[in-house]
Amino acid sequence: MSPTLLSTNDKITIKKWIKLVKKKKFKSSQESYSDAQKRLNFPYPEIGCGAHRIVFDLNNGYVLKVAVSKKGIKDNKIEAKVYHSVNPSLRKHFAPVIDHGRGWIIMEKFDRLFEMNEANFELCKKTLDKFSKEGITPHDIISKRDPNKINRSNLRFTKEGQLVIIDYGKFEIKE
Repeated sequence: MSPTLLSTNDKITIKKWIKLVKKKKFKSSQESYSDAQKRLNFPYPEIGCGAHRIVFDLNNGYVLKVAVSKKGIKDNKIEAKVYHSVNPSLRKHFAPVIDHGRGWIIMEKFDRLFEMNEANFELCKKTLDKFSKEGITPHDIISKRDPNKINRSNLRFTKEGQLVIIDYGKFEIKE
């Protein structure tokens, strides 16, 4: 059983926000992001955002990702599905999903940045090859224009030096 990390009020706030996301047509991702900041108004520090999700530090070793678009809802759903369905030998390369619901997901937080050097590049390529062999396409990690370029913003290391992917909402699993 996973720990309870969100209060009932947090979940109600997210639920109301996600209903709005599903109904409202935002003019831009910036508009949905700005609206999310105002409406969610969490006491947690915001540590990042992308085009489709906003990320909060729960200050306890975990992060909360909340969708700010329909695509963000889908990305959270994909992360939960990927994490829970991959082979355990590959699961160690994904930030663990602790809890999730409609439009939100809680994951373990990793702070050690992925520094680009030849050894880390090779480690990443080797890990991504393992994914490919298991039918997982790691979209958003390798540049579509240049297969020798890695999007390191989605990569971190554990304290033990294990490579971990912190954003895998665009991954695809062959079924």
